[in-house]
Amino acid sequence: MNLILILIIYTILLLLFIKYILPDSLFVNIDPDSVHFLYNGKKWFEYRLGDIFYNPVLVNTKEHCKRFPYSIATEYANDKDIKKIITSRFLKKDDLVLHLRVGDIIDKYPKFHQKQYFKDGEWWDSLVKYINTNKIKRVILMGGAHMPECLEKSWEYLESKKLFFENNNIKTMYRLACSPDEDIVYCSKAKHFATTGGQYGKLLSEIIEGYGGKVFK
Repeated sequence: MNLILILIIYTILLLLFIKYILPDSLFVNIDPDSVHFLYNGKKWFEYRLGDIFYNPVLVNTKEHCKRFPYSIATEYANDKDIKKIITSRFLKKDDLVLHLRVGDIIDKYPKFHQKQYFKDGEWWDSLVKYINTNKIKRVILMGGAHMPECLEKSWEYLESKKLFFENNNIKTMYRLACSPDEDIVYCSKAKHFATTGGQYGKLLSEIIEGYGGKVFK
């Protein structure tokens, strides 16, 4: 009897230890309707901006910057001026926000839809002309995949467009994988906007025009 009791105690202690060392996200309800829906994905599990700012000795800064290359933490690790970093992310009147369709659409749509969603050379050249005519100094490449599909091809596509603009002497910045709701708020005051298509891109266009911004067509 004593042996059984000891085994039970050891089992309970072992389970408590396992729960202690594993992330809390494994023990909460991830249902978006749940009050416990706080976990924002494995991608951000090790994101520690506070430690980078106040206690950088606690963080492997090099590895952190590798995992989060476009984060405020990475910029701060290299620049040390957080006010300038935050200000640089504000939209300015000489910025253009470009919404790019990425994700599953890259492989799932037939070839006759490719021009609709990815445009042709003439469209991209016209966009560069619009940028130069309106004296736009920076293009914000904005996109996100709502499904974990075609991510590598999406990244190659994004990088190719970044290189395209830079080859035309146009500065670029990424805004990727943010909440669609936050992207609407972010874009609402854009002075210039373009989209490669879709219902979400159409909605963004109408909202931006409603606030007095220009939409490239």
